[in-house]
Amino acid sequence: MEVLLNLNPIDGNNSGFIENFQKQTPNLKIHLYGNEEAIDAPSARNQLMEKFPNFTWYLFIDDDAYYETKYFQEFSNIIKKYPEFSIIGGPNLLPPGSGDVETLSDWFLKSWFCGPFRRRYQGQGEFQDVNEAELILCNLAIKKSTELKFSKELPFGEENELVWRLQQAQGRAFYSSKLIVYHFRRQDLLVFLNQIFKYGLGRGYFLKIHPGFFILGSFIGLIFWLFINILLSAASIPILIYLKKNPGRTFFGAKLFLPAWASAAYFFGVLWGIFKKI
Repeated sequence: MEVLLNLNPIDGNNSGFIENFQKQTPNLKIHLYGNEEAIDAPSARNQLMEKFPNFTWYLFIDDDAYYETKYFQEFSNIIKKYPEFSIIGGPNLLPPGSGDVETLSDWFLKSWFCGPFRRRYQGQGEFQDVNEAELILCNLAIKKSTELKFSKELPFGEENELVWRLQQAQGRAFYSSKLIVYHFRRQDLLVFLNQIFKYGLGRGYFLKIHPGFFILGSFIGLIFWLFINILLSAASIPILIYLKKNPGRTFFGAKLFLPAWASAAYFFGVLWGIFKKI
């Protein structure tokens, strides 16, 4: 198996990443490619697929994530067993030894509060014909034959929009918990909530450029759920004051109200994405 390693940009700051990649995959033939100056992420991915059309699959893994040594062997087994699938993804799990805030963030991400999105973080089972919400770009492979490109209109959530377009064209997506990537979570709670806001923003942009995906009932439910979470978030202010005076109970208190805070952040992001000019 040959692997083309694309870096955006390719410079001295990437040396550690390249060295780790080579150590993790000693049996792979690695080709190195990159831009001298960074360009926007969707363009970098599209450029990779355009300049190297002879590769069968294009795999995207974030530079703050790392995979298990057997990752590529598992991937090879899956594409041989399921040649009919054109998009394959797996979970991004919490790295061992993560801190309290990272563990708290991970608890929320794989909880029922996140609906179908939680599969990205759970790492359980194999599922055929999953929807776009169950896959994430930090662990996603796209078959060359799809001839799809990432949308430059979306600064966030562009992989979900691409998978959705693929499925509209009768393409099929596969999820396997054997394709494990460990992805570091945010170490600060406010930074994590900002990340959730951006997830919502991407979903809002998605709804804007594909109004056919928009369902009135979902919008009404969105407004209602947002209202409930605003009330819960407001009600938690006295709790936050108490927790500040009693730091030993901060983790429990944050876990108690994190679903309300994160849900409010997400839905504000969705609404902002729908009405904001891209």
